[in-house]
Amino acid sequence: MWKILILRTCKTGFEKIINWDMCETIRPISDYWKSRLIDKNWNFKEFDKICIKNWYRKDSPYIVYQLNWISIENNEFVFDFWEVEEISWNSE
Repeated sequence: MWKILILRTCKTGFEKIINWDMCETIRPISDYWKSRLIDKNWNFKEFDKICIKNWYRKDSPYIVYQLNWISIENNEFVFDFWEVEEISWNSE
């Protein structure tokens, strides 16, 4: 079973990712993101894929990528992804 990390983003950010204007995304280092990404031994949790979803609706468009790596740069979590696995997109 794949371990998928779900990230939600605004329409502008989602469109940049869909149009390949961006192939990584960042999140601030906060208690919330630490709890999602780092285990009790301060190691990154393992994820195989990253699902980037446009907002929170159940039928929101999304794209699933193979996750290359997660790192910390400039006090932010950086997610690098490349190979597209699946797309669900409404052009409306």
